[in-house]
Amino acid sequence: MSQFSTVDPIIPYLGQKRASNSLPPALRSVSATREEDSRVQTASRSGIRFKDFQERGLISQETVDIIPFEYCTRVQAETLGPILEGCDIACQDWDRKNYRLHAAAIERLLKQRTAPDRHHVSILVLSPTRELAQQIAKESVSIVAGRRSVEVQCVVGGTNMRAEAARFDKNRIDILVATPGRLIDHIQNSNLGPRFKFLQCLVLDGQSLYTKCLGSCSKWIWTSEADRLLDQGFMAAIQTILGSLPDRNTRPRQTLLFSATLPKEVQRLSSAALLPTYRYISTISETEQSTHEHVKQEVAVVNSANILTAAMSLLHDALSASNTSKIIAFLPTARETGLFAELFANIMGYRNTKVPIFEVHSRKSQSARTKATDGFRSVNHGILFSSDVTARGIDIPGVTAVVQIGLPMDSDQYIHRLGRTARAGNEGRGILLLSNEETFFMKKKVMQELPIKPLHNPDVISSPILASWKAYVAKGLNNIDDDIKAQAYVAWMGFRRSFAKDLNWSSEELVRQGNNYALDVLLYRGEGTGKPPPIFSTVVGKMGLKEVRNLLNVVPDDRRKGGPDRRHGKSGRRHGFEVTK
Repeated sequence: MSQFSTVDPIIPYLGQKRASNSLPPALRSVSATREEDSRVQTASRSGIRFKDFQERGLISQETVDIIPFEYCTRVQAETLGPILEGCDIACQDWDRKNYRLHAAAIERLLKQRTAPDRHHVSILVLSPTRELAQQIAKESVSIVAGRRSVEVQCVVGGTNMRAEAARFDKNRIDILVATPGRLIDHIQNSNLGPRFKFLQCLVLDGQSLYTKCLGSCSKWIWTSEADRLLDQGFMAAIQTILGSLPDRNTRPRQTLLFSATLPKEVQRLSSAALLPTYRYISTISETEQSTHEHVKQEVAVVNSANILTAAMSLLHDALSASNTSKIIAFLPTARETGLFAELFANIMGYRNTKVPIFEVHSRKSQSARTKATDGFRSVNHGILFSSDVTARGIDIPGVTAVVQIGLPMDSDQYIHRLGRTARAGNEGRGILLLSNEETFFMKKKVMQELPIKPLHNPDVISSPILASWKAYVAKGLNNIDDDIKAQAYVAWMGFRRSFAKDLNWSSEELVRQGNNYALDVLLYRGEGTGKPPPIFSTVVGKMGLKEVRNLLNVVPDDRRKGGPDRRHGKSGRRHGFEVTK
């Protein structure tokens, strides 16, 4: 047997057997979460055992022996048979921790007398986010480890594309996990397309279905979180990828679609990708159709001038609930996520409060995002500031509360963010913090149907409490670079531009609100002229704000400094608190 090896701890691929205690650090988190897996498996357990499939001759005893659970989850029980039969499937299920089902996968793998060609992709996994792609790759490695000559590779944005392409030639590429953009890059620039020549199965969405396919080396494609991929505007990318695969009429393959929701876009994708004879399977009972009812959901509304102060007070209160409080704070944009994280870290330093603080968003390097996500998983008490890169699919054990600050993109996104808590049968809490102008969101039909109540402890955002936080917030903001505030200001306007109709804001009002946010809330001072932060002329054009450029501080594009964020110049570890960025 060849040795298990990794290119680095973030992008793993699999060769052959390696002892579990010698796995690289990035893979140890898979086995470290076994207890959490067991709770999830128990919470969603069906009455069907994996042994039942063995007794029917569908899987071998050897396969049963390597599965760490006796009973299937509901989605495993419903889909294992049809998958083994080779059916196309569209499955709707909310259990995001079913990746341990590898009965069909390993069974089909072991039945193959010879390994597939080393230079061709047997399984292609598409994931909307880097974090989810890496999680899938880690889980894939743990599932097929030691079974046969099978290797897992992962390609995502933010990593070295040339090194990834080199691994295609050097190592086996049985299972490829990828984000759509990076996959298209390789198709167009690394001649990856011909490597799909023997692709046999296309799996659209879902950890559980992918894993069922995983060990079989049956040439599958998995588009993880199909609904999210389409929400993020990836439909064109998916169509491009589908066009790069062999024609199903000349090269048959199985297609599986797995999604927590089945909006029209996913249904449209299923029409293009699935055979007309596909089977629809839903494991969501009538009582589960609304958001997890055991999640206590609350909403708080404050004046827009107090949004920062109220957020700091709410987050501190949620963290202080117990020494095992584990909070995810969602922000609308990456720039706002970074600013809120730095502000909270500053304030905790001034208050001599030690708490692990993590930050994940698209403006962070991939290595930083992976380190922060893994770090937050490993702690029992702490807070993760995140944009929507962790809203779906990523499993983080023990999250006690989700705090959403500002408008979610839509009600579906609100629900998926909320799903990061109350997992594996545990209790959870969700808080939505809105400004007065954003209350239209609560009038949407889906939001009206959810059991959302006013904040149960409104004293946390009462005038006296906010007044006590005001000095901390001002001091914290004064220690944040104005460049960071300027970036958050532009992102704030860009995001809310898409809600202008709901907000009943004209372009002029949008700019006035944005300028107030920068000067009065973020305390942007710039050159001390009282002007709002600079905004590049091309950005003004893209936002459709040329007619109100007189209200903006427009600067020519040649003023661009280039490069990544310049962060934490005035704040950080000098306060003596724990903060992981």
